[in-house]
Amino acid sequence: MLNFFKKNFFVFFCLIFIGVYTVLATRFTFWGDELFSVYYAKIGFIDLIKEYISFPDNHPPLYYLLLNLWQKIFNISFHNDYMFQLFSIFWHFATIAYISKYFISNTNKRIVFIVLTVFSSFFFMYSHMVRYYSMVSFFYIVFYNQLNQWLKDTGNLSHLIFLNILTVFIAYTDYPTLMLAAFYTAFRMLQELHKFKLRPIFASIIIQLIVMLPIFYLNHQYSHSSGLSGALGRHEFSYVHLIKPLMGFTQSLYHISFGEFFNMYIAPLFLVVLLILILLNLKKIHHMLDDNETRIHVGFILFNLIFLSLFLTFVVTRYPIFSFARFLLPVGYILFLLIANLQSSVIVIFFLVVNSFAISQNILHKSFINPIYFVPKEKVFQLYSSVFNKYGNVLWIADDKCPFGYLRDKHFPSSISLSSEYVFKIVTLRINGTPETPKYIEKDLERNYGKVLVSQGFDNFSKSSKCFLQRIGLMNTDYKYYYYVIRKDA
Repeated sequence: MLNFFKKNFFVFFCLIFIGVYTVLATRFTFWGDELFSVYYAKIGFIDLIKEYISFPDNHPPLYYLLLNLWQKIFNISFHNDYMFQLFSIFWHFATIAYISKYFISNTNKRIVFIVLTVFSSFFFMYSHMVRYYSMVSFFYIVFYNQLNQWLKDTGNLSHLIFLNILTVFIAYTDYPTLMLAAFYTAFRMLQELHKFKLRPIFASIIIQLIVMLPIFYLNHQYSHSSGLSGALGRHEFSYVHLIKPLMGFTQSLYHISFGEFFNMYIAPLFLVVLLILILLNLKKIHHMLDDNETRIHVGFILFNLIFLSLFLTFVVTRYPIFSFARFLLPVGYILFLLIANLQSSVIVIFFLVVNSFAISQNILHKSFINPIYFVPKEKVFQLYSSVFNKYGNVLWIADDKCPFGYLRDKHFPSSISLSSEYVFKIVTLRINGTPETPKYIEKDLERNYGKVLVSQGFDNFSKSSKCFLQRIGLMNTDYKYYYYVIRKDA
């Protein structure tokens, strides 16, 4: 039976993957940024190109273009959430298959790696997002492998050409990942300078820059029009800038291991158990580090984590814990590869148990570390229904590109054209804002519509997560969301 499973492990992998990711996918609701992807997917392909050139997004267009083609090929309905998610799931599947084929030769290790990545809460959540995360991770993993191959044989021109092509794909998908790939390549090349012939390298760099000129121009246009160009690095240096990279670095390892799950009491227990298991396997780990390939993988993980924590702290001045996750997917794949290579059944079982629990909690929308990715649609439906029952016809106003506009159009389409003297609106707050923000919003609504009758806050995450955010100073508002009922002026 075991031999039969090993021989047919890829078939079993496909069945398990499809089962887990299909059955549970419907539990997720699009959040704000995903709706930009859906919007770009549903318009005409030529219209997308024209609109992007006229009004560039802060992300390169390759993902939007491919998602648009995906929508056209399969004729996906605007409200068919899973078919949009399936595009990102495909890239996650492709990355697992690629690593299994090109990074792992042992069948047992391959099976362990596949099981770990399929049942990982971290990968499960981000591979369902209708964003570029899974796609650029695939490009970066392939780039990493090709870079290793090229460094082994620098005279092989085919590896260098393939690296150039992958670099362009990354550049047209995500700017920070392009920076990661460029700096990591420079870091590796500096270690082996004696191997290189500089002429083909300089030629490839010049060709890449020429090919990337359009995307650099569009990024400049976006930065100029959005005012972003003057926003980078404007914050004065303080002791917080020393703490943020460290917190981002350590938090990222938790992120990869346990996904978005966070509970003030359970999370420390997870970390203590994991530390004990690592200490018990120190001999195996030390033995693994004798292997040059393992040391390269460890260096890849450390370089990416350190670079990202510094970049997100000092360049874009965003808090690493919440800005990290989407850049960590390639690191997560390599970390899980090392766990599979370690061949510790106790650590593997521990990861599977913890991640199965974390997936169940995320599906039930409990104990999220990052509430941005969970839109409380059941709560929203209850609020709108109760307001509708109390006031009769209520006009629900919302931007088409925000989650609440999407939910309204999908589940309450008649609320768009209702003739009513009452207005219902939900506002998403930046939790690092000020407690007075809801009052400012209320005054603005009264200027534009009429008298605010009801102003009430609600949240989309657990008390422990909220308490944690408030303790470390990341949440200053009383609630994440506020809903308002307004009586329109005559």
